[in-house]
Amino acid sequence: MPHLSTSPPHFQSLLDAGGLKDKARLTPKEVSDLTGTPMSTVRRWLREKKLRALRTGARYRWILAEDLCEFLRSQEGPDA
Repeated sequence: MPHLSTSPPHFQSLLDAGGLKDKARLTPKEVSDLTGTPMSTVRRWLREKKLRALRTGARYRWILAEDLCEFLRSQEGPDA
């Protein structure tokens, strides 16, 4: 699992810093930018259903901010 450059307890400050303070849903690109994770990894998380997303149509996906936060918490190691 790649190291994420974010810590879930500071998720709200991460959203604030990214200019996404009041966003309830994020695009995969926004998730990639916020976590410092390559888009290919975010797509893999979505494909493998590790990260939940809402689909609108065949191509558009939205990740709820709360789902991203839950996912990041689940990725924390025992020393986090």
